[in-house]
Amino acid sequence: MPPSGESAEQQLTQLLHRVSSVIEPTPYPSEVRLLADNLTPGTDRTLRSLAYLCLSKLCTGPPADADRNARLAEAFRPVFDDWLADAPPETLIPATALLAALFPLSPVTGVALLTNALETPSPSPEAQDENQVDALAVLLETAELPSPLQPVFAELLASAAGTKQGRELMRTRKEVGEWLHGALDFGEDKALGALCAVALSKQSREEQVQDLPGQEAGGSDDGGRESGSGKAPIDELALADKMAALIISPPSNTTTLLPTLEGLSVLSLKPIIKHHLASTPGFLASLLSLSPVPRSRGGSLPVTPRGSISDHNPLELAETSLCYGITTVLVNLTSRRPVVSAEDQQIAKLRAMAISGKKGGSESEPEDDPLDSDEAVRERVKRALKAGGVGALSGLVRADSRLVKEGLGRLCLNLVEDQGDRPTFVRDGGFKVLSAIVRDLMAAATSKAASSSSHHGATTGTSTIIAGGSATAPEVEVLPAFQALAKMTITTPPNLLFPPPHTTTALNALTPLYHLLLHAKSSLLQTFEALMALTNLASIDPSIADRIVSASIVPLGRSEGFLASNADEQVSVVSKVEELMLEENTLVRRAATELVCNLVPSPRGWSYWSGEDNGNGKDSGNGKDNGNGEANDDGSAVVIGRKPLSNSRAASRLNVLLALTNVDDLPTRLAAGGALAIITESPSANYLLLTSSAAIGDGKRSTWSRALSMLEPDEMEDESGEKITVISSTPPNPDLVHRGVIVLLNMLQYVSSLERGGEQRQRETKSAREAGVEERLMEILRGSGVGREVLEPTVEALKLLKQLK
Repeated sequence: MPPSGESAEQQLTQLLHRVSSVIEPTPYPSEVRLLADNLTPGTDRTLRSLAYLCLSKLCTGPPADADRNARLAEAFRPVFDDWLADAPPETLIPATALLAALFPLSPVTGVALLTNALETPSPSPEAQDENQVDALAVLLETAELPSPLQPVFAELLASAAGTKQGRELMRTRKEVGEWLHGALDFGEDKALGALCAVALSKQSREEQVQDLPGQEAGGSDDGGRESGSGKAPIDELALADKMAALIISPPSNTTTLLPTLEGLSVLSLKPIIKHHLASTPGFLASLLSLSPVPRSRGGSLPVTPRGSISDHNPLELAETSLCYGITTVLVNLTSRRPVVSAEDQQIAKLRAMAISGKKGGSESEPEDDPLDSDEAVRERVKRALKAGGVGALSGLVRADSRLVKEGLGRLCLNLVEDQGDRPTFVRDGGFKVLSAIVRDLMAAATSKAASSSSHHGATTGTSTIIAGGSATAPEVEVLPAFQALAKMTITTPPNLLFPPPHTTTALNALTPLYHLLLHAKSSLLQTFEALMALTNLASIDPSIADRIVSASIVPLGRSEGFLASNADEQVSVVSKVEELMLEENTLVRRAATELVCNLVPSPRGWSYWSGEDNGNGKDSGNGKDNGNGEANDDGSAVVIGRKPLSNSRAASRLNVLLALTNVDDLPTRLAAGGALAIITESPSANYLLLTSSAAIGDGKRSTWSRALSMLEPDEMEDESGEKITVISSTPPNPDLVHRGVIVLLNMLQYVSSLERGGEQRQRETKSAREAGVEERLMEILRGSGVGREVLEPTVEALKLLKQLK
């Protein structure tokens, strides 16, 4: 027991040391009073934090631990009995504040203390049973009249309503609901009304949870719902107004802000409340002003050093609970409806039919709320941006909390969903904050992954923070922040997005995009956006493309498919890209092919797809170069320093590109044709293409005929999806023709470099003529509107064909 002569801070510190060093700590009565005295409203923030930390240590363990709950109730009960015995309202404030802090930590103990029967004289045993007096009854009676106890008691009920056990108690005690409704509009105390609104909003959420198949239908969806007490219906718009009023005009005592934000986070899940709050004048600006953004102060230059013009240390941590509440409300206001697959929609319809049948109602499909439409959400996002939503991020990100960082990742994604809002996001410093969020979430996720495996890990190139969790810790939600990064990278020029030198700083975006691409829970949209973002980064500099080609990571989620057999296996990024080139979804397949087109010009990309061993590639094999610069047995050319490889993997990659030049999607054909136009400058690539033409399809079409497909007009489809017959006069796409001519020219140059009279030269010359290469090139020359960039390589290709006779 700490000496009474010490300060409260010293006593709390000693108590913290004691309860931290004991397996099953039990507080002394004096320590219970010490905790209660320092949890009351108006107490110094440091003392309140210390007291709450001590209380949380006392409650350490599973919430359903019966022994712990009984031990705590037994330790607290004598002190509570003393407080409740014929006490004025003011003396009940510490006990009430202690209960409010206890409920989130140990709701079973809180309910036990509130419902503990007090020893009071009663005229008869029957009367005592009918009018049982417990702590809750005493508090309800004492808080009937105006006193400082009322807001503290309302905070207790709001705290209890946040737990399942507390809501159950409030449902069984109808007088609780009556008191909350009565105090909601009592006097001019905004804090009291807001706290009552918080409790009622949480109780309203419980009513929605109870509205399941087999239960009686209750309440309505128009902003009102039957309260848990069975009395007057809860007007949720009025509750939102009560809490919004406290945000707009916050009291000097800010302790009521946290439960108010919690109540708003519950109500703002509903479209009508979202619209109402966003439309309330001054609400968004007032909410954002609560963000702990460092404020600058003026001063003359000689007196105030340039580096000291801020009132706050920008690295100083912000209050986590406040930041979490603000972030949650903003996320709710700006979130769009989740994109639901056709299968999930069918399941939802079946569930609605089952619920309707259980309740005896008519079968009807739920209609989408217009207040939650994309247009309505877009309007709310613009209001949040106009009120200073991006600027508030710099304060919220200072909270040292994984949950806050995850919420900020979702908020950033909501704010950049529309492309038109992204310049504002960058201008106001949002991308700098997003980069910090991505960095911290990446560090937390990889630290958690490393702690669950002793010999495998992802190389991220980012700083590492201690997650402090075990292998069973919840998975870090990284996808929203990574997707926001991808969206920004897709549409914003790198020199505006990344600080100089952007060729170096852009590297920080690679690893998050790898994880967005490889994460087992990534949607098709997230996969598509990861591919697009990597495509843009690869176009900045060949060194960045080299990094993408050689990158391998351990995915943050358990990988599905053939690329990884377990959660700790490294996965090649470019292998995933190759897999996505065969994806059924047209947009994903197109994006993967466009990324390959940007990777091929880099040294490692060239080596990877051409099969050449130039010292930078990942593939190696047994080349046919005899080391003396002589021709191979079949007449194929030998290039000193770059030897053609007998590489089946490279041949397969080239044939996939060749096949993609003949798909129905023009952008995919252009990307595949562009990659082939570049890579066929390699003798090795030409050798592999020409000698493995039967690797794809039925083998009846040669490489030459497949390449000629790029010179053919595109097939069109009508509204029903039926193919439209191509008319002979229909001109082919000029960009695709350009690529096709370059590919044919490169292959002809390779064939002409082969040994005269060699088997391969004769075979390929015959194959080119049988495919009709010369005739098709002549048609290109005779066509109208052909540019010089196509005419020159076409003429050169025809000259080579004549030389091959």
